[in-house]
Amino acid sequence: ELIAEILEEYLLTPKKNNPNEVRVKGIDSSIAALDGVWEKYVPHKYFRSEATMKSITPNSSLFASFNGSGVDVYGGISPQNGKIAIYLDDKLVEIIDTYSDTRIDTVCLYSNRSLEKADHTIKAVVLDEKNASSSDGEITISFFKIINCD
Repeated sequence: ELIAEILEEYLLTPKKNNPNEVRVKGIDSSIAALDGVWEKYVPHKYFRSEATMKSITPNSSLFASFNGSGVDVYGGISPQNGKIAIYLDDKLVEIIDTYSDTRIDTVCLYSNRSLEKADHTIKAVVLDEKNASSSDGEITISFFKIINCD
């Protein structure tokens, strides 16, 4: 069961050569910046090199500038997760509840594939809100997937 979980997560992580100009930008890459209180999070020992960041501090944010026509934000969902606000080009586009009865370390939390190919910014902000069933307000962000980028 553990091996199946690891393989499923690995297959969902788009770190492969892609002719459609899809590039994965890790949180610790030069395009990403942190504000507030974050800590490096290792979901399990098999993926120590993953740059997942975790925060429970409201208003902490993770953001990046990019040139492209789309962006995906990948992170985790779990019984202790809270809510995040996603801003695109300084405009609030979505509030996402990352609570789930089951833990999945890497899923697509937000996707926009209809941007004009230009310079953009993406920002995820930890909110002081959570699902009534959540045991905490934790947020984990793993990487950004930039579409049709320079």
